[in-house]
Amino acid sequence: MDAQMHEHKWRNDHQNGRVFSHDCLKQVTEHDNDKHIFPCSSCANLLHHHNFKQALRKPRPKDEHFAYINKRWRPSGKLIELFSRVTGLREIIEESVCCYLLFL
Repeated sequence: MDAQMHEHKWRNDHQNGRVFSHDCLKQVTEHDNDKHIFPCSSCANLLHHHNFKQALRKPRPKDEHFAYINKRWRPSGKLIELFSRVTGLREIIEESVCCYLLFL
């Protein structure tokens, strides 16, 4: 796991819906004529990285296949809401929380 972590080329910011290069320069550029803000060169170069492009092309698994995700990769916290929506478990989770609250 440690070796794999050190090979990461990008990191996902799930909270803000963004992806950053591990070598991010933490600088952005703005073009005066059109007011567009562009990422640093390291983040922009991710679009040319073979593994990144491959990850973007990978289709999302079917809902019934999410049961086979290794527990280490299952989301926690904020991501569990997204996970439960995708897997169709949101209603069960919300219903069980409501029932639990009724018995308190």
